[in-house]
Order: sequence, then C-alpha cells, then structure tokens
Amino acid sequence: MTEKQFKLTHTQIFTMRRKGLENRFSQYQQQEQDDAYLIQCAVAVMVRNAFSPEDFSFIAKDLIRKLFFTSDSLASVRHLCVYFQEYFTKKEWKTVTTRLFTSQKEYLAITEGTRSNTDHLHTLLHSGSRNAKELQNIVTTFKDENGKKHRYTFKNLDPCYSVQITNDLLCILNTLTIFQHNGVRRFTELIRYVYSPTEPVYDSERENETAIRWVEKEKKPQPMEAVKKSAANSQEKKAPEIAVNQEFVDTTLSNSATSKKEPTGLKDPGGTSKGTRPKKKEYWPSQDKEQVLERRKQDKLWKKVHKKKRHKKRK
Repeated sequence: MTEKQFKLTHTQIFTMRRKGLENRFSQYQQQEQDDAYLIQCAVAVMVRNAFSPEDFSFIAKDLIRKLFFTSDSLASVRHLCVYFQEYFTKKEWKTVTTRLFTSQKEYLAITEGTRSNTDHLHTLLHSGSRNAKELQNIVTTFKDENGKKHRYTFKNLDPCYSVQITNDLLCILNTLTIFQHNGVRRFTELIRYVYSPTEPVYDSERENETAIRWVEKEKKPQPMEAVKKSAANSQEKKAPEIAVNQEFVDTTLSNSATSKKEPTGLKDPGGTSKGTRPKKKEYWPSQDKEQVLERRKQDKLWKKVHKKKRHKKRK
C-alpha cells in the first residue's frame, strides 16, 4: 500500500484554512524533508496574511523556529530569513544569523535586496485578523520563467492598501522559486493587477443559463399519471357543456319529428277548414340539412294554401 502524498503548492497555500494549512506544513516536512521549500511556503503565506482579513500570521511558528535552529539545508533561502525576525527574540535572532552567515557583513550583503524592498511591509506581513469593509479578488498577470504571461486570481482579499503597497506585496512572489508548472517558474515578474468583485455585477452567460433552465423546466415532460389526471379534469370541466348540447339535440329531434305531420287545422291542403299557421320553430345548428329543407317545404305549402283561401274570400 502506497503512502498518501501531501501536496503543498500555491493552491493549498492560498486557499486552505489556517488549521489545515499548519497540518499540511507538518505533513509535508515529514514526507519530503525539504526545509528550504517550507521556508518559501511560509513567506507566501505571509503575503496572503497581509491581504486576508483572517489571521495567518506566524504560520507554523514552532516548525519554522525549529528549522532555523537545527536545519543545515537553508543556504539557498538565507536571503529570506529577514521575513522571520519577528518569530524570535533579539537573542534568538542573533543565534539564527550566526548559524546562517559567517559574519554580520555577509548577512547585510546577502539580505540587502530583501530588506530594502520589504522593511516597510513587516507590520502588514505579520498582522492578525481584521474587519474588512468589503472583500474583492485580485486578478494578477505575471510572466513565467520563459517570459510567457499568465493570470492568477487571489480570492476574498481586503482591498485596503495603496497601489504601491499592493504592488510591493505581490512582488514578493517574484523572489520565490517553488511555484512551478511543468518545471517552469510561474511568478518571475508582476505585469499588472486588477481588483474585481467577488460576485460579478452582471454576467450574461449566467443570465442565459438561468433562462435556459426555466425553459427546460417548463418543457419537462409530465409523468403518465399527471397526464391522465389532467385529461380527467378537462373532461369533468366540459361535461356540463356536453349535457346542454345534448338537450338541444333532443329538442331539435323532437321538433323535427312533429314537423313531418300535417299542421294543425290543415287536414287536407285543398280543404275548406280554417287553418292556423303553426308556430315557427327555431333551427338549432345541430339540425341536419334534410330537416331544415323539410321544414322550409312545410312553410311554403302553408303559405300557398293560405293565399288561395284569402283569394276566394275576396271574390
């Protein structure tokens, strides 16, 4: 069974919570025994601490102190030791510098660049938690070791510093060699940075996705039980209308049956008995063509007989 590999890259350094990050420092040190790598990781966490409203100050303090007191593999990161002066008392710091440098002159020469660029940042690098008015992301553009530009976003930071201070803090990453991609250093030169909201003010793609989800929800096919229930409900609603139409049909059929008989008072079209005009019936749309024509025929016949009688009476 292979042992679990514990990674400690920029992803863990800039995203993990403090407790998990300190545990990862210890796990990585036991796994890799790369003391110089851990020192650079601790410097990167200081940069995160300067921007974050959370407290990442003095990360893995006991482990870092132990490395400076006992490790013999810190020669490549001696110029970074000035970031950790706050981890020690004055007496302890003198012991540390004596272990790392042969003389005070060498110490000043090797750390000159770091001290000149970051002495004004120490308070920020070791500051604790604070209340931020708002949180924003910093979208940065760096050049890698091959001169190729790439972007990296630092999320949920406190945009409380001036342009110069922000630039100086981000440029600390240019001095670290641990962040690589396929063997190429990722942070060698800061090109630009932009503060952006943690949530976009308006995102057309997100708006379109929401509209599409609504449309898909409306077009989602219903289960068979729901379809049957809907059909049954529609039939129940139409039932009264069908009943009324049926009544009209029954009435029409009854009227059409009586209309085929001779009208009252007209036993014989040529007779002399006085006839009375039958009451006119309404024709409903449900009557067929033959019934309508039969009714019209009866009306014409009655008119003809009545006209003859009026003519005889005048004579």
